[in-house]
Amino acid sequence: MKDWILTIGIDKYYLTEQEANFYSKSVERGAKIIAIRPTLSVSSNLQSLVHKSEVEATKAIEAGKWQCTHGNWQPKSIRTCSCTKSYVLTEEGTYREVDTEEKGITIES
Repeated sequence: MKDWILTIGIDKYYLTEQEANFYSKSVERGAKIIAIRPTLSVSSNLQSLVHKSEVEATKAIEAGKWQCTHGNWQPKSIRTCSCTKSYVLTEEGTYREVDTEEKGITIES
């Protein structure tokens, strides 16, 4: 899976973790041109080498979202995490909010 983005000038290259490690080690050794794949040789003059999760996190932050302790991005309109909240139907026919992290609670879908 090509989860790494290498930026050189205005060009972006999508790399696997193995290719990103190879590129980084080649730059550390002082290589000027690095043959990552038979069809891709690039210079060592990179602007950035980032994991795509960092790009996604930056976009979420710029959109005003915040990340809860469960790792999910929440809209700024929500002040508390509800990742572990669910609703169960009671015997009376009403719904009750429960915390799914409570011991013994299983939510069937």
